[in-house]
Amino acid sequence: YINAEYMGGVRKDVQKGLTYLQTAAQQGQVLAYYQLGNIFHDGQHGPHVDCPRAVKYYRLVADKGSWNQNFQDAYDAYTSGDYQSALLQYMILGEQGYEIAQGNVAYMMDQQIGLDDIPLEMLSPVGEKLENGKDPEWTTDESYKERAFAWYKRSADEGNSDSMVKLADYHYYGWGTPVDMVKSVQLYRDASGHGHPQATFNLGYMHASGDSLPQDFHLAKRYYDQALGQSEKANAPVQLALWHLSFMTWMEDYSASGLAVLGFPFEDILLGLLVGTLGFLVFLRYTAQR
Repeated sequence: YINAEYMGGVRKDVQKGLTYLQTAAQQGQVLAYYQLGNIFHDGQHGPHVDCPRAVKYYRLVADKGSWNQNFQDAYDAYTSGDYQSALLQYMILGEQGYEIAQGNVAYMMDQQIGLDDIPLEMLSPVGEKLENGKDPEWTTDESYKERAFAWYKRSADEGNSDSMVKLADYHYYGWGTPVDMVKSVQLYRDASGHGHPQATFNLGYMHASGDSLPQDFHLAKRYYDQALGQSEKANAPVQLALWHLSFMTWMEDYSASGLAVLGFPFEDILLGLLVGTLGFLVFLRYTAQR
């Protein structure tokens, strides 16, 4: 459909050809990835080239290469307890541009897994410099956080939403980098746009509490509902957050009546009750399964 006006009695139809190729790509056909990459690279789909989409498909071709065995080897080393070997293999894959490997390296450095006997200067991504300019032999928990931050940034820049959330956390708490709430919020928004429920939930919480974002209960509820739609696993925390939000809304509506001046920590008490209720329900479920 794409390559000729008539080929085997078929009239040229680029859109239909794209549909067939995209269907094949959804089935994991490597040749379809490659052909789609060429189409978007050459602009055959329309008046302009689309390099980002071409790179996406070329990357899928690359991901199907024989080096996938390297990922398996690194994973096997990690699960068998050979953390140092796993870390080194993930670092090699990370330098080749694989964002999953970059995220794994960042996680292991964040948790200080497999770092024994590895010179600290080897732990930073090639070409990266730490912002504080400290001696590379300076080994503390914070120095590992700085290197983890550099690896999370690489992974996030490649579009890994899990790494975006971790990088947002680093900016929020000032781990390995100065506190920067603007960058933190932006990264949570980017990750939420990729469908990450934790990022979406965090944005809801920030709006509910007025933490770095304007307090807005309606926006908070919208984010909480969105997080629930992104993952069923978010059900319990979202329900707790919605109950808490309902109480905060009620308190705001009735604050003029003088209830708020009684001096009791209603919000803390309610939160404690909700957490206790959730813990009790988890306990009942656990005992029922036994």
